[in-house]
Amino acid sequence: MTAFAVPPYQFFLWPALQAVIDLGGSASIADLEVAVINRVDITPETQAVLHGDGPMTEVQYRLAWARTYLKGMGLLTNSQRGIWSVTASGQTVTEDEIPKLRADYLATLTAKRKAATGKPKKGKQGQSDLDNEIDQTETNAEYEWKDTLLETLFKMSAKGFEKLAMRLLREAGVQGLVSRRSRAAELPPWAELHRSSARIGCVGSG
Repeated sequence: MTAFAVPPYQFFLWPALQAVIDLGGSASIADLEVAVINRVDITPETQAVLHGDGPMTEVQYRLAWARTYLKGMGLLTNSQRGIWSVTASGQTVTEDEIPKLRADYLATLTAKRKAATGKPKKGKQGQSDLDNEIDQTETNAEYEWKDTLLETLFKMSAKGFEKLAMRLLREAGVQGLVSRRSRAAELPPWAELHRSSARIGCVGSG
C-alpha cells in the first residue's frame, strides 16, 4: 500500500469483520484497530495521517464508519459499550456478499430519511462520496435515536420521569432540587392537614 494513501471505509469492512472473528468473536475498539492494521499492513505513514485537525487519525475515523456500517448490515453488534461482537450472520457471510449488504443498508437509510422528511438528502457540493454517505448515515442515525428516546420516555411512569428529570438537572449544575414526593414525605401529618384545611377555608370564603 502506498504511504499516506488512506483507503476508503469500504476497504475496511471485510478486514474488520474478520478481525473480530479472529479475536474470538468480540473485541474492544483498540484491539480491533490494531488487528485490522496488522491484517491489511497499513504503513506507519498512513497510520499517522490525522482526520482534520485530529486527534483521531484518518484510519481510526474510517474504521469507525466501517464498524457502523457492519452493524447496520447486521454483521456486528455493540450491545456493550466499547465492545463489538460478531453476529450469527457475520459468522457465515462471505466477502462477495459484502457489497450487496452495504448497498441494501444504504437503500434502507435513504428510505428512512425520505419517510421522515419527505425527500432524500442531497449531497453537498464539493463533498466526496464518503462524506455524503457519512452525512446520510449521521442524519438517519439522529432520527433513529430520537425516535427511540421518545418511545422510551412515553413508556416511563410519572415517578421514573421525575427521577430522570431531576438527575439531568443535577448533572447540569442545578442545586436544591427536591421532588414533590420527597417533600411531601418530609412533612408531618399535621402540615398536610393544615394545608387541606386552608384550602377548604379558601373555598368557603369564596
